[in-house]
Amino acid sequence: MTASFASGFSSQSDLGPQLMKIRQLQMFLAVAEHLNFRKAAEEFGLTQAALSLAIQNLEDEIGVSLLLRGRQETRLTYAGNIFRAEISEMLATAQHAAEHTRRASTGILQQLKVGFISTAITGHFLPKLVAEFRQSFPQVELRLQNHINTEQLTLVEAGALDVGFIRLPLLFPHDVEMLTVHSEDHAVVVSKDNPLAQQTMIRPRDIEGNSFIMYSRRNAPGYHDIIMRTLNNNGINPDVVQEVGEMYTLVSLVSVGIGIAIAPISARNYNLPGLAFLRADWLPAAEIGVILRKHTTQTETRLFIDMALRARESLTCEPADLRHRTNG
Repeated sequence: MTASFASGFSSQSDLGPQLMKIRQLQMFLAVAEHLNFRKAAEEFGLTQAALSLAIQNLEDEIGVSLLLRGRQETRLTYAGNIFRAEISEMLATAQHAAEHTRRASTGILQQLKVGFISTAITGHFLPKLVAEFRQSFPQVELRLQNHINTEQLTLVEAGALDVGFIRLPLLFPHDVEMLTVHSEDHAVVVSKDNPLAQQTMIRPRDIEGNSFIMYSRRNAPGYHDIIMRTLNNNGINPDVVQEVGEMYTLVSLVSVGIGIAIAPISARNYNLPGLAFLRADWLPAAEIGVILRKHTTQTETRLFIDMALRARESLTCEPADLRHRTNG
């Protein structure tokens, strides 16, 4: 029990070992949540009479009434509300302690949840970073999760992810910070049967009139907009025949002749057949950023970010010369 709970009931007799039974406390929390003995009893597979007796025993041990029972409704007393808050915190602490102990028994003391876009993997940036981090900090378990840009932003904000690797640019809420960690070329991606596949360099006028496959604005609005703005600024008004939410899907559709696309050169590492990745110097760089909650004090997060920043210059970049780089 916390100090505030102990002081609140210091005039009563010793709470005794029975109060500390986890199941008994969980029963009370179920009643407090539902404010309905029938629903709470069903949750534990008990009769209402058995659950009511368990709560009555709990109240007897504490020496105060926790619930007001009426014909029409059940309500928490003032003391019941205090007790609910205290034991909710206590049970959460106990659960955390149990999980921490289980991890310690396997040599894993902490966990870091990392989100990523698919091209962070195919570009070899993230795999190298993950391998180095695991070697340096074996006590930290990395949980890797593939999510699109907008999902990662939401999950980092909510604390469901500690770190996210996203495609830039992206607008960030005030409580999320971003650091650029990787940059690579963009390429014009065409099927090997497209006459453009034979060119050494793609100029804007070369792709005018082609059908385009675009990365969805809903999934990555900033990234979509910078590609569209680049095309428009170079006199291209693309005929967009398909928008997609995954880079793998984008290049897959190119490979079957649906249209052409602009993609980070790391998409070449999907190794899909029938594709040519062609150089276009007028395209902007494709950047990957890492996002995290501002002012986070989690040691594992800061260690991971520091390693990413140190590694960004030394990690292998994609070759600049893309001429005739064809898959299949």
